[in-house]
Amino acid sequence: MKVNTQRVIVPINTTDSLLDSFFNKDGGFTQSGAIKRSTLLTCKKDFIFLRGNNLSDPELRLDEKQMQSLQASMPAFAAILVYCSSIDLLARVMKKKIPKNNSSKRFFLWSARKWFNLSESKSQAAWDLRCSMSHQYRVEASQKAVPHGFNGSMTYDRKDKKWVFNLNGMFGDIRTAIPKAYAYIKKQKLSSRHKYAVFIANNGFYYTH
Repeated sequence: MKVNTQRVIVPINTTDSLLDSFFNKDGGFTQSGAIKRSTLLTCKKDFIFLRGNNLSDPELRLDEKQMQSLQASMPAFAAILVYCSSIDLLARVMKKKIPKNNSSKRFFLWSARKWFNLSESKSQAAWDLRCSMSHQYRVEASQKAVPHGFNGSMTYDRKDKKWVFNLNGMFGDIRTAIPKAYAYIKKQKLSSRHKYAVFIANNGFYYTH
C-alpha cells in the first residue's frame, strides 16, 4: 500500500467519475496497474469488519462456531477510532483543506454537526472520545461504550452522569454522512465539483497492488 506523493491533475471531464469512485465505489486501476482505494469507503468497510457484521457473508464460508469465535475476539476500540477518523476525513474533504493543529477541533465539530447530524453536545462528546482514544486508547471514566442497545450513536446517561456510545449506532452515522455529503457536492456546478475532485484526488485515495 502506498500514498501518491505527486500532485494529481484532474481533467474536468473526469470530475464526476472521480467523485463517484471516492463516495460510492472504488477499485479502479491506475495506468501503472495499481488499484485506487477510497479512504472514505475504507473507513466504512473497516468499521463493518471490526463490528463483525459481515461474518455471515456466504463468501467467507464460516460456520456458526467460527463466527462466534471471531466475533468474540474482535478488537474492542478500533471501530471507535474508525468512526472518529471518518468524521475527521469528511471535514477535510468538505472544506477542501487540511486543518492546522489548532484547527482540528473546529473542523471535527463542524463535520460532526453538519454531516453526521450530531447535536452540539454530542459533537463535543465525540471529540472528547476521539482525544481519549487517540492519545490513550481508552474510554474515560465519564464515558462508556456498548455494542448495541439503543437507537443512535450516543446518549447521555443522566443517572450515571456519563456519555454512552453505541458502536452499532456509530455505523448508522457513517452510512448517513457519506451520501449526505455526496449529494451536497453533486448539487454544485461543475467548476465547484471539480475543486472537490482535485482535493480528493490528492488527499482521498491510497494505492495497492
